[in-house]
Amino acid sequence: MDDLIYNKRRVNLAVYSDERFRLVIENGRVTLTAADNKYLLSCHPYEPCLYITSVNGVKTYVRNAFDPDVVADIFANGGTVTSITGREYGPRDFCVMVEYASTLGGADIDGAEKVFRDSE
Repeated sequence: MDDLIYNKRRVNLAVYSDERFRLVIENGRVTLTAADNKYLLSCHPYEPCLYITSVNGVKTYVRNAFDPDVVADIFANGGTVTSITGREYGPRDFCVMVEYASTLGGADIDGAEKVFRDSE
């Protein structure tokens, strides 16, 4: 754990970027831009419950998901994360799941991972 980049100490860090997604740490907060939509990612660590907030204030959640600060640290160091369902995520899959989940209004991780079942 000592070799991780701790997000709360980083002001700006591009974690992942491609033609559709940009996952970054801005002013110590994890944000995702998906196409023209920007989301602030936060968490309640109890479950953990991932909160997705759009720039216009629309909030959604993914229960039993991820702490975006931890995920950003792991991705910044070239690693992957695994959900409680056993699905392994690289940065792009994480972005795909978050973008899909933002349309659901709220779901558990299994519901948010439906995006992958629909495309497989």
